Amino acid sequence: MKAVILAGGKGSRLVPITNSTPKPMISLLNRPFLEYLLAHLHSHGVDEVFLTMFHLSDSIVNYFGVAPKGKVSLTYAIENSPLGTAGGVKALEDNLKNTFVVCNGDIYTDLDLTEVLNYHRQKKAIATIVLTHVDNPSAYGMVETDIDGKILRFVEKPSPDNITTNWVNAGTYILEPEALGYAPDAVSLMFERDLFPTLLENQQPVYSYRSDAYWVDVGSPQNYKKLHDDILLGYAPDNFRTTPISSGLIKGTGCKVAGNVRSVGPVLLGNGCVIGEEVELIGPLVLGDNCKIGAGASIIRSILLDNVFVGEGSKVTECVLGSRSSIREGSRISSGTIIPEDTIY
Repeated sequence: MKAVILAGGKGSRLVPITNSTPKPMISLLNRPFLEYLLAHLHSHGVDEVFLTMFHLSDSIVNYFGVAPKGKVSLTYAIENSPLGTAGGVKALEDNLKNTFVVCNGDIYTDLDLTEVLNYHRQKKAIATIVLTHVDNPSAYGMVETDIDGKILRFVEKPSPDNITTNWVNAGTYILEPEALGYAPDAVSLMFERDLFPTLLENQQPVYSYRSDAYWVDVGSPQNYKKLHDDILLGYAPDNFRTTPISSGLIKGTGCKVAGNVRSVGPVLLGNGCVIGEEVELIGPLVLGDNCKIGAGASIIRSILLDNVFVGEGSKVTECVLGSRSSIREGSRISSGTIIPEDTIY
């Protein structure tokens, strides 16, 4: 089965994490986010994936190469100018001759795609849109349906007084190739504002699938941190570990950890980390590869990307430290701070 991953966004809400890293390649427990997404798709029978890309596409190509890691074949669809979510898929129309999946490159979920596909076929839909329930639909695309699940209309980012349902577009679609026939060629189009409303106007069967699966839009710093915590604590699935890290300390290869380090898990250390004397590591906590923590420092509920240095006696609490950043001796980094890569703080 084929899938299209929409991976062309700039990740503006995740700046400075995405200054030089495209959103699908941001680190999640020391792996690119995209690897988790590919593993999930493969577990439901997807063996060929097209990546629509625009922003910093070289980073994705350089990592996966022409012989992609894993069991999924990758084809890179690099756009010269942004085509939008639906426009990028329309450009791949000649390659999509059977039922296919479309998913956003910034959504983490354990959605049962196999079940959604069966539902799609049962409804004989031209498009099935997965919905998820949120407390505040104002930041998302609200979707109104009838009692049978047929979609009535879309409301993008409704104001509070226009909210009629808390079910929103979850960023995963099952489409028939005929749906693309309703989209013009070579123009920028969005699924939510353009193609899906056009299908409704033409009385095509567009259905919703309400899902209670785990779902996080990783496009904000708060959700980026939440996803790390949820996986480490076992609240969210991990496609690369059969059991949660839970309360333990997991060390990568070549780590050097002083004997008097105090660790309260879950704590995940990347390869080659050096942890000094009397350091305090309080989870949920992730350190990337080759991080160095000076003696007496405290790292609490944070994410450190690769090659971060934290000076002696420093305290870092609920922060994200970008790759190759350095924290001076005795510093105090407060909750919610994001330190850009290559920064001395």
